[in-house]
Amino acid sequence: MASPRSTGDRGRAVTQFESMGASPPSQGARFLPSEPILSLSQLLTRRRPPPPVFPFVEARSRWYYFARNAVFHGIKLLGLGEGDVVLMPAYNHGVEVAAVLATGASVSFFRITPSLDIDFEDLRARISPRTKALLVIHYDGFPQPLEETAAFCHEHGLWLIEDCAQALFSTVDGQPLGSTGTFSVFCLYKTLPLPHGGLLLLNDPSLGLPEEARPPGPIAAIRGIPQRLLDHTEMKHQTLGRWLRRSMRTPLRALIRRAPGGNVSVALEDFDIGMVNLGASSLAKRLAKGADAQAIVRARRRNFETLMALVPRERQLFDKLPRDVCPLIFPVLVEDKASAVRTLSRRGIEAIPFWSIPHPAVPMGAFPEADYLRAHVLEVPVHQDLVPDDMAYLAAALAEVPAPAVRGRGNSTSRKGSTVPPSR
Repeated sequence: MASPRSTGDRGRAVTQFESMGASPPSQGARFLPSEPILSLSQLLTRRRPPPPVFPFVEARSRWYYFARNAVFHGIKLLGLGEGDVVLMPAYNHGVEVAAVLATGASVSFFRITPSLDIDFEDLRARISPRTKALLVIHYDGFPQPLEETAAFCHEHGLWLIEDCAQALFSTVDGQPLGSTGTFSVFCLYKTLPLPHGGLLLLNDPSLGLPEEARPPGPIAAIRGIPQRLLDHTEMKHQTLGRWLRRSMRTPLRALIRRAPGGNVSVALEDFDIGMVNLGASSLAKRLAKGADAQAIVRARRRNFETLMALVPRERQLFDKLPRDVCPLIFPVLVEDKASAVRTLSRRGIEAIPFWSIPHPAVPMGAFPEADYLRAHVLEVPVHQDLVPDDMAYLAAALAEVPAPAVRGRGNSTSRKGSTVPPSR
């Protein structure tokens, strides 16, 4: 895939800030990073971990450096390949599409509504004898209708794949997201202050477990940690943190790139088959298992609900925050994403220009709702290191950002998509 895509990943977000000409923070501005921060105390102190929680308590799982690796291995475990089709939502990151295509299988896309729900009428129209699996994305931590989705898969004899990259710690009716599908995947460093980390969870006992992935080298294992530490310093001590970031950015990048394994990073855009067996480090596993899930969910929900009360309703994608959902970020509608990133960056706010460019396999113009979302959805942080006063500061900054002139979000009519052959 030659074209860069914006994502929910911190490293990619930084790349997009630079490409969009993000402005340096003004004097006296706060710093609101896009993802959770990491302190030296968290990094170095081995506290007694809290009781294990889903999905870390599950034995039938495998840890990877990237969540995309988990997608690839999950598809291979299903025995899918040339001639088989996986149904995927047209509104996607892109790298999960590349991971599926790398197995030899094909993909066919279905419509997602403007409120990020599955269009089951459109989905049903895309079933063919070659269709073998359905992948659903729990956007921003909000659940897709799993009971209806599972019944649909049972009716059509499909494997159900849950993409929980954005849905760590979310539950619905007491059932964790990721526990229903044949297999599920998680991208851990989106929600937790980790250097990397993806997880494959196998819920179907008939599936065998893949071999343990090889651990990363020392540089790849810690790459991302300096960024999290600098974020912590800048958030707590703005002037010192900005000076440290300016002073260390160039030499630190040069040092890492020259080191063995320095080319491995969560900032990598594309699916690399050569890294598909790369696992997670012991450091990432320790930090993940040491997270206080209940406190994280409480903080994220509090921040999300604070923003819901402060941001005009017409600029929000969700009408409410369902019980026990752990929101990843707060999606807000803007007229121009590049301009919005510049405006917010002057206030020290890292916004994510979410999934701006589609994977080349998505038929151009066939999914106007997805096109609208890519053009106008900006993600702003609500993570556990922020407080309600930060949300008030963020809402005031968003008031300076123009909303879309028209909230049309494309034609609501379902359209027939095409099946995409596997990449060669």
